[in-house]
Amino acid sequence: MTLIKRLTAAWQFLAGRTMPTAPQDEEILALRRELAETRLHAQELEKQLGANRHQLSMVETMREEHVRQSTTAQLASLFRRLAAPLTQLQLQDALLQQGKEVGVRDVMVLARQFADAVQQAGLQLIGSVGERQPFDPEWAQPLVAGVALNAGEEVIIRFIGYRYQGQVLRKALVERRA
Repeated sequence: MTLIKRLTAAWQFLAGRTMPTAPQDEEILALRRELAETRLHAQELEKQLGANRHQLSMVETMREEHVRQSTTAQLASLFRRLAAPLTQLQLQDALLQQGKEVGVRDVMVLARQFADAVQQAGLQLIGSVGERQPFDPEWAQPLVAGVALNAGEEVIIRFIGYRYQGQVLRKALVERRA
């Protein structure tokens, strides 16, 4: 503290105005000011954090709504493609119930329409009937229970399997090459 400040503080003390401030008091005051500023800054950060949380919540809600709408649109598209073959199948079932003949070719045309629709929606076939491939237990399993097949062993696909978005839904059923 400079001489003038000390004299001023002493004069004020003698005049009864204030207590003289020691260097420690000035440090305490400076620390209190710093603490008050830090508290204000922390409050501002809390407000910003709350705003960010709210914004994140809104973004997540929007993303969930987008996923829901996208899924609904994809299902609607699939169902539109399947509606005509389903109508025909219902008609053929009604004809069978009435004792009338239904052509095998007509049924197979509908089966192809179904297969095309689900493949367009992303369902992938695993192999084809009669195809020869090396055995892979990730996508195939023996047709007959209890038969052990080695990975890489050549097999014949008897029933195709299905995969969707990289996940095997149904393994192909295979047997040893004859």
